[in-house]
Amino acid sequence: MEYIISLLIYISTFGISMIILSKYQSICKRNNYVEMPVIKKGIWFLLTIAAPVFISAVRFGVGTDYFGYVEIYKRINTWSSYAVWSYYGHEPLYLFLNEVAFYLFGSGWGIFFLSSFIIHIFIVMGIDYFKKDMSLPLALFLY
Repeated sequence: MEYIISLLIYISTFGISMIILSKYQSICKRNNYVEMPVIKKGIWFLLTIAAPVFISAVRFGVGTDYFGYVEIYKRINTWSSYAVWSYYGHEPLYLFLNEVAFYLFGSGWGIFFLSSFIIHIFIVMGIDYFKKDMSLPLALFLY
């Protein structure tokens, strides 16, 4: 039963994003694809990604790597700088992302929130670039 509930949550989250993106594309089409102001476009993008980013941030124990990422987050924010750089220095931007998550949120879910936000915002920005040529909800579905 838990799996069905989880599946329904994920499907409804995805459905909400597709509906919002469909509405955004219809508004763009109605305006002959004239670029809308950055703030307005940003609001549409944030509405589109809000549900999946929220689900990604509040997940607990989902996936085989969840506890690994939480452990890495804890190490990066408790070890000395020298130890962190010598062990995880080959991924400096991931280190930076962990530090930002620590300072903004102070909890492990912050790293999931920030990574999901970055991934989703760039996906939506990328498919928006092709809004004249394809269906945005279909592109989101294929992602």
